[in-house]
Amino acid sequence: MGECDLGYFGLNCSQSCPGCVSNDCDKIDGSCNIVSGCETGYVTGPYCDQECDDWYFGMNCTNKCNCLKEVCKKSNGKCSAKGCQKGWYGFACNKDHKITLTTEDFYINVDSAQDSATPKPSLASKKEIKTKGIEVIDAYQEEHEEEEEGNVYYNIPSEQSIIQHKIPIADLKKVIIEKRKEDGFKNEYEFLPKGLAHVHTEGSKEENKVKNRFLTTWPCPKKNTIKDFWQMVWQEKVGKIVMVTKLEEERRKKCEQYWPKTVHKATMVDNFRLTMTEEQYHTVYVYRLIIVHNKTKKQERQVHHYHFTEWPDHGVPDSVKLVKFYRKVKSKKCDVIGPMVVHCSAGVGRTGTFIAVDALYENSRKVGIIDVFEYVQMMRKDRMNMIQTHEQYEVVFEALLELLTVPDTSIQKNDFCGHIQNQDNKTLPKNRTMYSEEFQGYAIGSKVVVTQCPLVETVIDFWTMIYDHGSRIIVLLDPGNTDAPLWLEKKEMLQFDDFRIIKETENAQEELHLTLHHTKSKEQISINVFTANEWNITNAPPPPEYMIDLLQRVKTCWETQKVPITVVCSDGCSKSGLFVALKLILEKMQIDEEIDIFQVVRELQTRRPEFLVEFDQYEFCYKCVRVLLEEDPNDSL
Repeated sequence: MGECDLGYFGLNCSQSCPGCVSNDCDKIDGSCNIVSGCETGYVTGPYCDQECDDWYFGMNCTNKCNCLKEVCKKSNGKCSAKGCQKGWYGFACNKDHKITLTTEDFYINVDSAQDSATPKPSLASKKEIKTKGIEVIDAYQEEHEEEEEGNVYYNIPSEQSIIQHKIPIADLKKVIIEKRKEDGFKNEYEFLPKGLAHVHTEGSKEENKVKNRFLTTWPCPKKNTIKDFWQMVWQEKVGKIVMVTKLEEERRKKCEQYWPKTVHKATMVDNFRLTMTEEQYHTVYVYRLIIVHNKTKKQERQVHHYHFTEWPDHGVPDSVKLVKFYRKVKSKKCDVIGPMVVHCSAGVGRTGTFIAVDALYENSRKVGIIDVFEYVQMMRKDRMNMIQTHEQYEVVFEALLELLTVPDTSIQKNDFCGHIQNQDNKTLPKNRTMYSEEFQGYAIGSKVVVTQCPLVETVIDFWTMIYDHGSRIIVLLDPGNTDAPLWLEKKEMLQFDDFRIIKETENAQEELHLTLHHTKSKEQISINVFTANEWNITNAPPPPEYMIDLLQRVKTCWETQKVPITVVCSDGCSKSGLFVALKLILEKMQIDEEIDIFQVVRELQTRRPEFLVEFDQYEFCYKCVRVLLEEDPNDSL
């Protein structure tokens, strides 16, 4: 029997795959081509076999139509001649003159003077605050203490110009690419209103500065506001606190530590006893569980504290890391129904960025349109200069693209084997991309340098690289070039320029020890070399058990030294990429207690596309993790 025709698969080619672009699906299991994906009108997934729900259309069903009395066409949203529901117009009846933001995402301004004519997401009394959604809590930005008197006037873009900023989800990637040209993000950011829009006489008084802003208004709490902060947390039934600043940056204090310093050691703050029962360090954040006991009411509550640690002192974080953090925050269910508190050190830049991502993501899932410009403008009516730089403004776009187009592929460690069992007959996702040769690991101090087997004329460069990087561990996955040896037989000296290399010992476990002499500095360095003789026979991956053993031995050696590891193969990518990917996958698993092979490979490939280009290697990563966990579910290598 021949191969199935295009668009058909399965036994006797009896099943079709109309949801795949160009009907391009696997002839055996029907999974769609991972590059082309799903047709419009279908939910994104490996098989593209689920049509959009009624009233939704387009790519991944992210757009909503508002046709009158009947549903729209699921591919393009076209409504019938009956027209649109009241308040809507356009081809798919999904155009409105202004996006309505979700009622759960708003801010509360407690400045003494407010312009009642200015529309605000919500208003509340300073004495009694009843809220939902995200609350901003921060004080005057100490880095920019510019006190302005009276009103500050600025140009508000016209309704016509604001409409131009509305972006359908399907167009977001294309818009980002266009905005990156000729400083598009920077130019658009400059149109946002700046400074204070209202008189702020009371807010300018010295005694009110530390309590100016939103909700009951704090910066990252200071010593004299910590008790007020926890009073607010209790009063508002706060279940989550999101912190996007470090306690100290560049030797400058950014925030007072307002939670207990030690696990299980209680701290008294006014009427509250705080006990931190968990403190878990993950790759991009720290999670803390704090029990707040109210001595007066004899009640206690849980507060989940998420502390993002990957925001650099200068600049902006990687959008993938920010999205990973955001998803973790949103996945936690709380026992209380109060708002989520978000804070940084000053409350305009990082706080505004996180809030914008959350609000716009939730809204875009409902209406299918994103308008970052309008939302930031709206935030600035309540809090001047929210989102402080054009780089932060751009990160909002990047994070939204990541959230809306890349699914959460992380798998809890305890669920991994069961997940693989369910995927045995499915095609696992494959990704490409990467060009730097130095990679930061997830564990503290973990670093990998990747290179190729040197030629005669580059052996000196190889050992110079080893010396300069402070690498003391070499993983040699190919035998190397015979005319360019890296060392000679035992006790024989290989010498050139400033280096002398002597092979000291070798054991049966494919390990040997070298001594590297640097003649100028008189330094002698011990080098551990791990070889992979069983992998030398073929380019195909070795048995998973063999690879796990190699990784284990390398890890054990690294833990005693905490030095960079140099990984070498013939071309610097085919075998090295697989080894590095597995090392990082298992390292991340040990820290986060979950497996996310897709994201690890994706991060590697964004810098070096030559890594893991073969599907067999990608699948091999799953096999190795499965073998490891089946041998011992508690083993993190």
